[in-house]
Amino acid sequence: MAETLDGDLSKLEERFLTDLEQRPVPIDKLLDTLQELRTSGQQELSEDWAQAMQEALVELGDTDALRRLLAVWAVWRADGRGFGAFCHDVLKKAGKTRLWTACIASVGFGEIAPSESLRRLDLLLSCSPGTFCLDKTWGFGVVKRVDDFYKRMVVDFTLKPNHAMALAYAAEALSLVGDDHLLARRHRDPAAIERLTRDDPGEVVRLVLRSFGPLSAARLETLLTEHKIVVPDDWKRFWDAARKALRSDPLVDIPAKRTEPLTLRSAAVTHDRAWFEALRGERDTAVLMRQLQSLDASADAGTLDAAAREALSDRLAFALKGAFNTDAALYARLALLTRRLQLTEPPAADLRAHLWDEERFVRAGESLPARDCGQMAAMLLEDEGAVERLLAAVPRMNLNLLSETFAALLALPAAREVLQARCRELLVGVAVSPVLLVWTLRNLPAVAGWPLPSLYELMAHAIAVIEDRTLSGETLRMQHHLHALFESAKWFEPAFESLSGIQRQAIFDRIYGNAPVWEPSAHRALVARMIKGDPDLAGRKRNTATVAAPAGRWTSWRSLRERQEQLTRLIEVDLPRNSQDIAAARSHGDLRENFEYQAAKQQQTILLQRREEWERDLHQVRGTGFAD
Repeated sequence: MAETLDGDLSKLEERFLTDLEQRPVPIDKLLDTLQELRTSGQQELSEDWAQAMQEALVELGDTDALRRLLAVWAVWRADGRGFGAFCHDVLKKAGKTRLWTACIASVGFGEIAPSESLRRLDLLLSCSPGTFCLDKTWGFGVVKRVDDFYKRMVVDFTLKPNHAMALAYAAEALSLVGDDHLLARRHRDPAAIERLTRDDPGEVVRLVLRSFGPLSAARLETLLTEHKIVVPDDWKRFWDAARKALRSDPLVDIPAKRTEPLTLRSAAVTHDRAWFEALRGERDTAVLMRQLQSLDASADAGTLDAAAREALSDRLAFALKGAFNTDAALYARLALLTRRLQLTEPPAADLRAHLWDEERFVRAGESLPARDCGQMAAMLLEDEGAVERLLAAVPRMNLNLLSETFAALLALPAAREVLQARCRELLVGVAVSPVLLVWTLRNLPAVAGWPLPSLYELMAHAIAVIEDRTLSGETLRMQHHLHALFESAKWFEPAFESLSGIQRQAIFDRIYGNAPVWEPSAHRALVARMIKGDPDLAGRKRNTATVAAPAGRWTSWRSLRERQEQLTRLIEVDLPRNSQDIAAARSHGDLRENFEYQAAKQQQTILLQRREEWERDLHQVRGTGFAD
């Protein structure tokens, strides 16, 4: 505004009244005037002018402008319930149609925040036949009709066609999507989206990010498979191709960790002198990490001058100091960035020494992706005696770190024999490492000549892990991996056929006689495969006692989706945060008298128990629309 309010209020009022008399009402100019009046400290006067606007708009029946005014006014008012009732009465006077009245009555004025009621009202008024929408339970839908008499709308959802829902519920649960949304485009031309998925996976991911916003790779996989854009069996091929295509796209940020979101930038990042100057002043470690990863993924990383390297070394030293003794995974990622950017400061030997100390590299491996685990193993192998130290830590490694460490060791001819001896040592005992067991069974052709226990012994160990109901954390994940191996015909059939007749009988009796540890359909398929491989086993079905499988449990699709979202949050948010709390508490000193550490460990136990319970529920429960 050109005018100021100092001694010029009458001029501003004159212009306000002039604008209010124009037709159509210039709502943008009027709202700007109100905001200027409000921010200048004239709160009471701004309320009076808003009242005058409201009365004029009601008289004109200009419901669109009136809703915009009330949305601004709602921000000013602290009496949410009272102002909500006021909005209801004002809006009811402004519109006379039955649909308008039904919508106003369905958005909770006086019961929830007025701004939320107004948002819901805008949504309902936008729902005409043909409007595209999304629901958490039923997925993508197209509005068929809105019934103002019964106050409901009918929506054709992907998972529930011709579904009638109350306007009040629709206003709360639905979100509208535009014509460019991925699901809207798939609805209009499914063949085009199918071709795009096959021919250009990178563009599909960009389209998803434009449609849904930032998403982690895990959430991206869930979304695309749930909406049947990518077949679950094709996900790995699709994601590998998409990631390869997106690496060279400066507008897409692909994080190192699977749990962090992919984002779509509005403009490419330029790593010029100004960028490095801004980097020098950055003190937020999370922001620093994203900026350094952006540089690492760009072509600029190979053309750094002395000033740029000095700035990078300074900020990496700052971030490493913050992660020292508190966050092993972050420390490892920063150390790997230092190595990839070929910086001489901080010294690589100091970085490796800290990762070796107290086996921090093992804790780091719990949160690092496979690529970073492999680079960390290669980095540690630069030290003398690293092979023996890595092999000593094998029982405490997770699957990613173990697999990548073994790959690095197998690339060293001098380490192969000692690796084989260590694996035999860990697999001949009564209780074997589930992680090593999974790796060995997955890589049977590669270990065929190793001096390991027989395949029958390894399979017996695997069944013992599958039958264990007390597992949690990484060992529970290994149990799931073993389930998947035994349920895979490609892996199980040749393994089973290589056993002797007596060994096949023993494995058959063990699996057939403990049906409750398997999903019923998977158990039937597994028994059928064993009988197919050895028809003589069919007679043993009558002689082997079995325990009845638990009865099927059913729930609504909504409840099932909510539990899946709870489990996802537990795995991706609560458990990592708890791990950070444990690491921070551990750095405070004596663990025996460290209350924060004990509390964090107790919380970890609760979270792991809750995770096991929810995973068991999701394994047993089936979703239904109760149509039958």
